[in-house]
Amino acid sequence: MDFIASGTVRLGYAWDGLMLYVKGGGAGTSDKYSVSGVFMPISLPPGTPYNFQGLDVRIGWTLGAGIEWAFWENWSVKVEYDYYDFAHKSVLMSDSNLGLSAPIDIRQTVQTVKVGLNFHMWSLFGD
Repeated sequence: MDFIASGTVRLGYAWDGLMLYVKGGGAGTSDKYSVSGVFMPISLPPGTPYNFQGLDVRIGWTLGAGIEWAFWENWSVKVEYDYYDFAHKSVLMSDSNLGLSAPIDIRQTVQTVKVGLNFHMWSLFGD
């Protein structure tokens, strides 16, 4: 993955400086795929190397949950779990040295755990 981006909304419940929340929304990613090895087919000399490359941009969705704690004035910390799903997609893999190309089906999901330190600027400007 070159990058992963998301646009989400959070819905939560807060009490005594703690907030439990769930979140969800859309996500996107850009991927580079590489498969290399040695060919052993009858039509090529044994040991012929290959290096198939593929590029892809995917759109999907994300769901997550977390807890955030406001520990001092404008500061909070959070721990969050996020699940991203980019479904199945056919990606064209090509080897420019051999002149071969073939599509492959790739299913992509990503799971992340984030730890964050937040500074809340809006409380600097008063009520």
